[in-house]
Order: sequence, then C-alpha cells, then structure tokens
Amino acid sequence: MNKCLTCDEINCLTYYAEVNKILQCNKCGAVYSEYYTPKKYWYTEDRASTTFFERILVRVAHHFMSKIATDEYLKYLRLKTKMNFKNALDIGAGYGTFVNELNKIGIDAYGIESEQKFVKSSITKKIKWEYFDKNYYSDIKYDLICLTGMIFYLPDNYAVLECVRNMLTPNGIIFIIDFNPESKLVHESFLERINYEVMILSKKNFESLQKKLGLELLDYTIYRSNLSIDFHRGKNRKIAFLKYFLRLKNAFVLDPEGQFAFILLKSSKS
Repeated sequence: MNKCLTCDEINCLTYYAEVNKILQCNKCGAVYSEYYTPKKYWYTEDRASTTFFERILVRVAHHFMSKIATDEYLKYLRLKTKMNFKNALDIGAGYGTFVNELNKIGIDAYGIESEQKFVKSSITKKIKWEYFDKNYYSDIKYDLICLTGMIFYLPDNYAVLECVRNMLTPNGIIFIIDFNPESKLVHESFLERINYEVMILSKKNFESLQKKLGLELLDYTIYRSNLSIDFHRGKNRKIAFLKYFLRLKNAFVLDPEGQFAFILLKSSKS
C-alpha cells in the first residue's frame, strides 16, 4: 500500500473509498482497487436469453438513450479530429449504437461486447460477443479504436492501452471516455457502490503515457453527464426522458468538475 501502481511514488496512498478498498494516489491522482482478483467480468451466458418485452424495451429506450450519448461522441470527434477514419473498433460496444452511427457516416466500424445479452439485442450485426483484456489480439489495424465508458473496468490500464496501441494504424487514434477521479460526483455516486476491481487514470497519468507507452495525449476534456445524473440519481425519470426526447437538454456539458473525461491518444511511435 506504500507504492503507487501508476506513478511508482511511495508513501502517497490514501483510501478514496475505504469500504471497497479503493485507493487514491496523492501525487498523480489515480484511483484504483487495493486488491485485484483476475476474473472475466460479465463474460458469461447466464443472462443471454431475452424476452420479447426486453427486446422491445431495448429498441425503444436503450437505443434512444444510447443514440443521445453517441451524438455527443460524434460531436466531440468532429470538433477534435479530421474524422478521416476508414475503419473503427468499438470495445465494449453495448447494443451497438455507436458502431451503427459510425457506419452511417461511412466508417467501416465493428464492435466487441462481453455481455452476450447485449449482442443478441444489438441494433447492428457488426458487433460480436468477445472478451477484451490486455491479451486481446487482432490481425486488423484500425484508424479509430474506442473505449467509451469501459476502461475503468480493467484493472491494468497501462497493459490494456499498450495492447490497443498495437492495434492502431500508423496515424490511428484512441478515443476514451473515462471517469474523472477528481470529481466529487464520481466519489459520491459511483465508487462508494461498486463491487468489482477498478482503475481510473488521472490526466497526469495520461500525460505520462508518451514516456511509458509511446502514446501522445492529444486532448483531455472534462464533461458533466446530465444523462448519468438524471437516470442514475434522479427521481423524475419520465420528465427527464421527455426533455431528452424533445432535445431540451444536452447529455453532456463542459464542466471542470464533471464526472467524465473525453480523451484522445495517438501513437508517437508511428
């Protein structure tokens, strides 16, 4: 407990969420579980069957809400990149909404998802049931690789990012949406309730990737997710749903205290 796993500094760790044995480094700001048990989370067939009602609910509600979030992802990518991606891989693709939207704009996108139930209810045929970790291998190289809201599930972030870097084309981009470890909203509404291992890198950690892994940090922008607040903590969810349906409220807004960081990385070894 004396040495940080992310920056190697000593005597810098305190409990961020002691009840779940989650530490934070006072030097680099990273947050991670004190103990790690190797385990393939959510890679089972236990919940693979779906009822007719569940499939309808997915089509009506989940895809609609995912589309709202996906629109924000595309807005960010258009603002920060040239959008000249020929192909893409979405890791942790969920119901495939982001994959579907990328294909609509001419990017040959595919996805992998470890929850078989999601794959069976997917909006696109271009995602497959597959587990991703630091040992994943692909013969295909991608211009864009996305890890939106899933990298914190993987305890060894550095090894995972090295794996992803090796799957990039020479000018490829990694697009990540990760928790902001400095956000009070994350501390209060997420980490106190988790029951699995976690690692959340700070901006300082991402800045250090060029030296560690040959990955250059192109952008790190913090957003508040209204979507997350309204549907995980909010009480009037029907009213909130109507506001998003009528486009009266944005899913993400710029906020230095927000829960999420939108991150772009590029290999500096190309």
